Amino acid sequence: MITFIRQSGFDVEERPPAPSPSPALLDVVTKLLREQPFCFFRIAYGGELQIHLGEIREFPSARLRRRERGSYVLGTRASAWVVYSKGESTLLASDRDAVAGLVDQAGPGVGADARLIEEGDYVPAGTAVKDVALHRVHDGVGLRLRFLDGSRVDVLPTDADREDASDGADDELPDWELLDADSHLLSVGPGVKWSYDETD
Repeated sequence: MITFIRQSGFDVEERPPAPSPSPALLDVVTKLLREQPFCFFRIAYGGELQIHLGEIREFPSARLRRRERGSYVLGTRASAWVVYSKGESTLLASDRDAVAGLVDQAGPGVGADARLIEEGDYVPAGTAVKDVALHRVHDGVGLRLRFLDGSRVDVLPTDADREDASDGADDELPDWELLDADSHLLSVGPGVKWSYDETD
C-alpha cells in the first residue's frame, strides 16, 4: 500500500537540503546520475521501490530474459520514499508518515496499491536527472533526485530503520543502493557509512 494524493495547486515544500553529510559520496552519486534519463519505476521484492535510469537493457540472467532494467538502478531498500510529479500535481509516497510536513494543505491522501506507481507517467520516460542532493535524515543520508520537468524523488531513511539497527536486526541492510552501468554497487547506510564496490 502507498499513499496517493492528487489535487491541483498544491506545492511540496521546497526546503533547501542541508549541506551534504559526505562531499565524497555526493561527488560519486552526482557523477553517476546527473543527466541520466528516467526509464521507469518498479516495485521489487518486499515492496522496495526501484528507480531505473539510463539506457534500458535486458537482465543478463537467462532466468530473467525478456525482462528489462535501466543501466542504473536505484533501490530504496527499507527507506521511505516520495515521488512528486510536477505535470500531474500528484504525490506518491511509501507511507503517510513520509509525506508529513512536506505538503501544504494536501488532502488526506488515499491508500493505493503500490503497483500504481509502475503504471503512471509520474516522471515522463526520457526526462533527465537535473540535479542530485544528499542530506541528513535522522541518522542516515537521504537522497533527492530532481528531473528537468520539475518532478522529483526523495529517498528518506526512517527512524524505524535506526531502531532496527540498534536492535541488531538487519544491521547491515543499507538505507539505499545504486547499481551502476559497470556493475558497481553503491551502498549507503545504515548511518552515514557507504561503500562503492564491484559486484560479483
